[in-house]
Amino acid sequence: MKKYKLKSYCKINLSLRVLKRLDNGYHKITSLMTFCDLYDVISIAKNNKMKDEVSFSGKFKEGIKKNSNTIIKTLNSLRSKKLLKKKYFKINIQKNIPHGSGLGGGSSNSAILLNFLKLFMNLKIKKKEMYKIANQIGSDVPVALQRKNTFLDGKKNKISRINTKFGFNVIIVYPNISCSTK
Repeated sequence: MKKYKLKSYCKINLSLRVLKRLDNGYHKITSLMTFCDLYDVISIAKNNKMKDEVSFSGKFKEGIKKNSNTIIKTLNSLRSKKLLKKKYFKINIQKNIPHGSGLGGGSSNSAILLNFLKLFMNLKIKKKEMYKIANQIGSDVPVALQRKNTFLDGKKNKISRINTKFGFNVIIVYPNISCSTK
């Protein structure tokens, strides 16, 4: 396996309605989401060592937990399901999406990695199982499996993809404040 570079785009909530707080600390929401041209760059190659090496670089690398981030969770989830047998990776994520900004950078990283591994490692995962794995990693991961405008209906726990393109520009201002989803 050669070295691959993947773009992991951020999502923006165009509308957001918080319905209720869940027992796990997260919130059930209804939201209209889109993706923009701000992205992290994931570099991935096979690692001949018997372990994964995950690192972060870039302007927004600070504050990411080294042993419990979405990349590690994704790899561990696939291994627990016996889908990645004795395959290890060297992964670097160049963080251009601020951590804790609500732009879904970590979720997008996980979704892009899931899609990449399914395709290039020939993982036998059905669509329903992909969404199940994605949902266990994080609440925004299923949304990021497809870079399409999305309506998330928290009342019905349903994701609807919208093929309509939105004709506007977005300016993102990050005030250097991190806010946990919980």
